Amino acid sequence: MRHNVTYIWGQVTDPIGLVHHVRYGGEPIPGGGLRAWKEDSYAREPATAYDSSHPAPMPMMWSHKDEIGRVVALERRDDRLYAVAQSEELTPEDLQHLADEYGPLRWSTGTNNRRRELLRITEISLTPNPATVGLWPVHWYRLDVTKGNPPMWVREALMRAEKTEHRSRGELVVYEKRSAVHVADDYEEMARYFRSHPGEIYHSGGLGQILSVEGKPVKRGSH
Repeated sequence: MRHNVTYIWGQVTDPIGLVHHVRYGGEPIPGGGLRAWKEDSYAREPATAYDSSHPAPMPMMWSHKDEIGRVVALERRDDRLYAVAQSEELTPEDLQHLADEYGPLRWSTGTNNRRRELLRITEISLTPNPATVGLWPVHWYRLDVTKGNPPMWVREALMRAEKTEHRSRGELVVYEKRSAVHVADDYEEMARYFRSHPGEIYHSGGLGQILSVEGKPVKRGSH
């Protein structure tokens, strides 16, 4: 992480991806009046509808109008798509002021694709009124300004971004996070492990989740 940079992260879409668009219009009527109308349309753009790579560099915009930073990482996990961006222009104080004035800030994607193709993101905006319904507000962090630390997945995403920035100038690849629940794969891997390492503690897929101790499976309760 760098000084004088604000990092912003949040959810782009969820497993449902309900998108709500509203159009307003009017038409003249005899006698000099105006008939106003409102049109609501709905669509679905879940995380699975997005492509695995997108054009880069990808701008971070304010309400799809003004560029205020750059999106540096995209991650898909648990049927949700997340984005991490950075801005040298905006401070945490600026972002809090915007949230206080307009309401909680959320991500909103700008896409450019043909029908029946996976969605390709051209920019991601901060906005209080995204078309996608039910998104969580974004979070932000600036070194030596914000208390605490960003979540581990954000820090890992930023480290990956730094490593691949010069090798992938033309595209931003979505990092596909392996789900914690791949039961068949986990237990097949566990069986292979214990055939050669009897009696040891086994950690699934490097996640640190203990599946078995002394050769006996551990029952995993729900949290």
